[in-house]
Amino acid sequence: MLTQFDGDVIRTRIYALGASIIKKTCFDSNQFDETLDPHGLGDNYGVAIGFPDKIHVVKKTFFHHHVATENRLSSELATFRRILALHYFLCLDSNRSARIWLMWSLLGRLLTCLVGDRKNARGTARAMLLILTKKNPYLMARASGKKFVAPLI
Repeated sequence: MLTQFDGDVIRTRIYALGASIIKKTCFDSNQFDETLDPHGLGDNYGVAIGFPDKIHVVKKTFFHHHVATENRLSSELATFRRILALHYFLCLDSNRSARIWLMWSLLGRLLTCLVGDRKNARGTARAMLLILTKKNPYLMARASGKKFVAPLI
């Protein structure tokens, strides 16, 4: 959980790894999980949790990220799947306190969505319900040996 933003570098255990520079050795024993959907949403959380050290985010680094419009899921569905993927990896990591903080942050996200970003409120609420009822589709798929699960809201 990010709580300290002072200084030029943020150190954290979990972070979205888009546009990141990562040492090849970090992937030697830390592979992507094939249970997740074919779009790969949230697979970076599992990789990040497997890193031996915290992630260092340099705040002043600038990059340009081109977002292709082809083969994109809706923002609502992508958010829904990312939330479920993060919960999935926190469960595999047996980090109960992180799962509690995840639910706390999702409650705040849901309230924010209800006020300003209503299109993502439904996906956030649905993900929270699946997590609270222990019906995360990724965890259920892993238990039954399925791969490339693509849950819908």
